[in-house]
Amino acid sequence: MELSVFWWVMHPLGVSWCSNLGSKIRFSKIKLRIGTCRKNCENIKQKVASRNNLLRRLTSTTWGASPTVLRATGLALCYSAGEYACPVWSRSVHAGQVDVALNETCRIVTGCLKPTPLQMLHALAGIAPPDVRRSVASGIERAKLETDQRHPMHYYTPVPQRLKSRRGFYKTVAPVDGEARDLWRSRSSLPSPFVPLLERLPPGHDLPRRVWQSLNRLRTQVGRSKESIQVGLRGRDGPWVRVRGCSADNIPPNRMSTVP
Repeated sequence: MELSVFWWVMHPLGVSWCSNLGSKIRFSKIKLRIGTCRKNCENIKQKVASRNNLLRRLTSTTWGASPTVLRATGLALCYSAGEYACPVWSRSVHAGQVDVALNETCRIVTGCLKPTPLQMLHALAGIAPPDVRRSVASGIERAKLETDQRHPMHYYTPVPQRLKSRRGFYKTVAPVDGEARDLWRSRSSLPSPFVPLLERLPPGHDLPRRVWQSLNRLRTQVGRSKESIQVGLRGRDGPWVRVRGCSADNIPPNRMSTVP
């Protein structure tokens, strides 16, 4: 005999949900899977990755939607799923798995390559890093909990923790009244000549897709080089055939090339 057990969870934040734990009852033996947020973070990562595929349909190597449209679509389609109920699971050690998919969203918006440093990537996309956005969302939730008397956990008294290793919501999250860019600037180590850390696209976002992509690669000094592209096609028995007059000797490593 097999039954699916639905487990109601009441979180200290006042959020309740019903989760199908996929438990199996065999002759009165109950097996419940209750633990960390690992499975939840993996599911969120897969959901954001599938939405990135939809966002990628709006771009190509030679054409694409405007950066403003791509950024708005990425925030509404990908970040909304990647940050849902993040104050609950943001302190999990598995939260970094979601960052991988959200970083790919910024790459689609900017047209940058994978070797691009993440701090430059988020600045060019005009979107704060995922950990900063989650910290701000958690701080806002903590501020609501303390100031709003209508909140169900307003008069809640936290229970003393038995283990020092536990990172509870009341212990680690502080109220936040500012914006994400303030916390972003305090954690960033970008050089001063780079684009300003604002939650909007930097100058040049009104250019065509191909020019915008080349501009961002010049800003980050990371482009297609002889380490990342193949400049020739080898036949079965013949020598290398050059493509568009490219040569592996005149392409500097880790810099933008002049290949047309």
